[in-house]
Parts: sequence; structure tokens; C-alpha cells
Amino acid sequence: MWKKFRCFQFAMDEEDDYWGSSNVKKNRATVNVFDEKVVFEAASDLDKLRKNLKTPGEEEVECVNWDDTPVITRPSIQQKALQTSVKVSDSSLDPFRGPTVLPTAPERQKSSLNWSDEPSIDSIVKENDPRPPAPARKLTKHEEEINFLCSELEKAKKTVHSKLPVKETVTRMITGLPYSLEQYRSKEEKLELLDRAIETHDGNAIIAAVLFLKRTVTDKIFNAEFAIRPDAINQYLSYLRAHFQQTELENMLGLLNRSEEMAMVKYKQAASIVDAVAKTGKLKSCLDAHFKCDSQLEHDASMIQQQLDLLQIQRPIDSADEMEQTSRKPGIFMTHPRVVSIVNQSVLTTLYYCSFYHHQDPENTYASPLFIRKQHQLNDKQYQWSVIRAQARLKKWDEINSLLQVKGWFGGIKLKTSIGFDNVADILHKHFAPMKEILKFLMLMDDADKRLVLAKKLKCHEAIIETYKAQKDRRSLETYANSLKVQSQEWFYAKDALKSSTIKWKT
Repeated sequence: MWKKFRCFQFAMDEEDDYWGSSNVKKNRATVNVFDEKVVFEAASDLDKLRKNLKTPGEEEVECVNWDDTPVITRPSIQQKALQTSVKVSDSSLDPFRGPTVLPTAPERQKSSLNWSDEPSIDSIVKENDPRPPAPARKLTKHEEEINFLCSELEKAKKTVHSKLPVKETVTRMITGLPYSLEQYRSKEEKLELLDRAIETHDGNAIIAAVLFLKRTVTDKIFNAEFAIRPDAINQYLSYLRAHFQQTELENMLGLLNRSEEMAMVKYKQAASIVDAVAKTGKLKSCLDAHFKCDSQLEHDASMIQQQLDLLQIQRPIDSADEMEQTSRKPGIFMTHPRVVSIVNQSVLTTLYYCSFYHHQDPENTYASPLFIRKQHQLNDKQYQWSVIRAQARLKKWDEINSLLQVKGWFGGIKLKTSIGFDNVADILHKHFAPMKEILKFLMLMDDADKRLVLAKKLKCHEAIIETYKAQKDRRSLETYANSLKVQSQEWFYAKDALKSSTIKWKT
């Protein structure tokens, strides 16, 4: 913008000899034209008067801004300012009409508003620029997308605070567009908003509507309307669980009379406690308050009681074993030190621990595997699985055999297991048992095909050869013998089987 300014020198005496006096030139002073006490002539006439009065050696006329500060102007700017200044009619030069009065501040402000109609510097430069305008560049796909999103954002900003229909607001909630729920004030509109959100089956929209309703209505209205909308109930309860708002979750479950879910929430809180003493106390209170009083939770109550009994067994065992290991006496705790505490472990882990460290303890002690089996009513499969793994780690193969020995019909002794001989052989192989021990359990497998597969996996050559002999499959035995290392023990064993005259081969 060009700064509008007017500057002139002022003299009041009309006598001709007064203008020629030297005192006038010496005392000539620069006057602020914007002072309300000063009168002025039209800019064009004053410019002519300035040129006539200016003499060689005379001081240059000082130009001032609106705040009386001097400015330095360029001829082109001054000329432009003079052209856009207030126009005065030619009659203002008439000496009989008197001087023109300077406009007041409000008038100057009003007249300044019209200056915006004047052409800007950019427009003048563009008009005088001889270069041809650059051709319009074609927008890329990315730029078009940005422009589209900007326009959509502007539309959203214009409509975000306006009251939209409920259906359109729910659509915005689902599609991720900006929306506002504060515009809905009445109870009917809020309930309609919740119902529309439920119809969409969108969890985020339902939660937003439920939270808005809870925040803006009384608890009595919220509970009454909320209880008759099961979809909203399930979404809200899931929201409370995910955000760990336990107090509100318990209040809602109690309000909805969901005693089973309330009991499970309380149990989950008690079971998450790490400290054994505090956990035992919480579980007891939870059992008495929520499980024993409900006949439908009788089975769950018995399971919690077993967990409490297990905690009461684990604590003394763990304390005694920790003292034994700290004393550094020779024994199993020196050769196989404990890694973690047994407290808060499962019953099968506790059985494995006791089978490893306390296998020889009498049955009437807490640490005895037989006592744990009896106390928690474990079946043969659970007991044998834990004990065999513990004894195999200790390389006690005879203990495993004695565990699986049972009496036969005629007083004989045979091996029997509830976990399957294939699993026993696999456990022994993982703990580097002698091959004869693995062979013994492989040959007790009833299914010959499974025995062959497992024997090849465990590389028990004798079991493979014996299986082919039992099947009288000469061709398969010859093929397998050719795959063995020549002059090795298993190679000789396979060759001897092929030379046997007592076997009637089928193939």
C-alpha cells in the first residue's frame, strides 16, 4: 500500500512585499498537515504553489506520516499518492471562498477505506510485465487428492458446529468424519442417537453414544434406558474391561444382576496378586462372598478351594527348600539348584517339582508327590507324565521302570503306562537314555507301523529290524540293511536276521 501523505509549507500574509522578505524564508517551518487546526489546499494546487515558492538553496519540504515521523519518498510513489488524494474542485482556488478545512480523524478513517480500491503494486507490475504468462500446470493425482481433502475439510469445519440430523451424525461417526454430539440437548434426541448407533452394529459409535448419554443425563435415566438395550450393555461392559475401570464395571454388573460375571471379575482381581499371603486372603474373601452363596457356581467354588489348598502347601515347601539351598549342604540342591520359586505355580508344575526334589519323601509330608496326587485327585496320566519327566532328568531309569511295573494275572510283573509307551520312549530319548531302555518301551507298542515311524525318528535300529522280522517283510529289511553302515553292529544284526532259517518270509 502506498502511504497517503500530504505535505506543504504554510504562510498567511497576502501582501506581495511580505513574500519577498528574507525573514520569511528564514522562519519558514514545516507544519504537520494532519493537525486539526491547520487548513490545506488541494494537493495539486499546493504542489504548484510549492514549485513557485521554491528558490535555489531553499530547504527541502519535509514529509511526515500520520504520527508526525518524517519519511523519504520516491517520485513515483509521491506521484501516485497525489493522484489518489482527495480531489478538490477548481473553485477552491477562488480567493473569495476561503481555505478548505482539514477533515477530522473519523473522516480520514472513512476516506482511507476507499484506498483499498486502488490497484496494488503486484497488479501494476503484472500489467507492465512484457513476459507472457506461464501456462497452467496440470495437477498431479496427489495434488488433486490434497485439494479434494482440503475442500472436504473446509466443508466439515463449516458444518461441524451446526445441528445435523441424527442419522447424518451417526454416519459421520462411522466414516471417521468430524462430528459433535453437544448439539443434541433433549432426552429424545440422545436416545435416538443411541438407537441409531446400535442399528449400525459399530462398537465405536455405540460406545460414543453411551458415554455421551451417561455424561449428560442423570444416573436414574441412564440406568433405566441402558438396561433395556442389551447390545449397548455388552459393548459398554467390554469397554470397561478393556480400560480397567473396575469400580464402574462392578457397579454395572451389580445393577444388571450379573452375579456370575461379578464373581469372575473379583476372582480375576484376586488371582492377579503376586504376594502369596495377600493372594490367599483375597481368594478366601472372594470365595465366601461370591461363590459359596451361588449354587450355580458350586463347581467353581471347589476349584478355588483347591487353589487355596495348593497355596497353603507351596508356601512351607518353598520356605524349607530355600533354607536348604542357602545352607549349601551337599545334596540335590547343590547339583541342581532351584531356578524359580514354586509359589503361584500350577498343580502339575508343583508335582513335577516335588518329584524332582522330594521323590523319596514319605506320603504324609506336604512335599511328597503321592500326597499332592491324593490331595488334588490327580489321575494316573497326570501323575506318570510329571514323575517320568522328573526322573528322566535325574537319569533314574530304574525308578521309571518301578513306577510302571504292575502285577499280571498270574502274579507276574509287567510294564503298563497311561501316557503310552511311545511317549515314554520319546521322553527317555530327549534325556539321552541308553538305547536298550528306549528299545524296551518301543517293543511294547502295539501298533507296528507307529513303532517303525518312531524307531526311525529315534534311530533305534534294533527296534526297526525286530519289527521287520515280526512282519516277515524280507524286502523292507534288505533295503534297510543296505542303508546301514557296512561292518557296523546293526548291519551285522540285520544280515543275521536275513540269514535266519526259522523265519518264514512273506516277501
